Amino acid sequence: HELAKVELAKDRAFLDPEPEGVPLADLPLSDDPEFNVLAKQRQALKNTRRGRDPEMKDLEERMNDRVHDIAREFLSKHRGYLNPEPQNVPIADIPLNRDPIFREMENELLKAMKDPRSNAGKIAELQDDLNNRADDLAKDLRRKELANQEQEPLGVPLEELPLNYDPILNPLERKRRDIKKNPKRNADVLRNLEREIAARIDDIARDFLAKERAFLDQEPEGVQLERLPLSDDREFHEMERDLRALKKQPAKNRDAIEDLE
Repeated sequence: HELAKVELAKDRAFLDPEPEGVPLADLPLSDDPEFNVLAKQRQALKNTRRGRDPEMKDLEERMNDRVHDIAREFLSKHRGYLNPEPQNVPIADIPLNRDPIFREMENELLKAMKDPRSNAGKIAELQDDLNNRADDLAKDLRRKELANQEQEPLGVPLEELPLNYDPILNPLERKRRDIKKNPKRNADVLRNLEREIAARIDDIARDFLAKERAFLDQEPEGVQLERLPLSDDREFHEMERDLRALKKQPAKNRDAIEDLE
């Protein structure tokens, strides 16, 4: 058995040793009908000593492509424990396979799962760590996606706004991720989408401020509150920012909140 494994490894030396970051030996290649058909065709060419035939190169490329497909299917099957939408970002949109920290932990998990009974505690711990890492990567992705937006729409820092779960903004952002897979072909659509996203963020900031300012006199001196340039007033803006910070611990800061309001 060991000799057969060594010979098989030699014969497959042309394959990517870690497709999608998964060690080749962990993949069920021999159980895949499509891969087996290609492998038999390649072996037939080798048997006729046509190893340098262009057809051989084509077969090896197709086998490598199939290996990557199998690796993606393998990872998808083994990632059922992950939150499918950390930070409301579909897990498929998060570059898990390109993150060395995530992949190292995942390889540890795959090893541990070979003996699930003995490694139950370690498996649970690694799955928690991997979920936390996926959440961090989702946050990083969101930060990068928002880097070109106005960072303080209407004077409100982006991180204070409930952007992730907005029913209008979220589908727009998902659509943008899909379009960005082929940005040149979709340049005009992408530009229009960016404008829609920016406009929606402004609307969210406006709604956020309206709720935050509900305690204020809505018609000071008979002038409607929304017509006053409050966000442009430095002193008011600073007080509003201080109030926002205090409200993160409302019980502890009750008196300070009342004074500031």
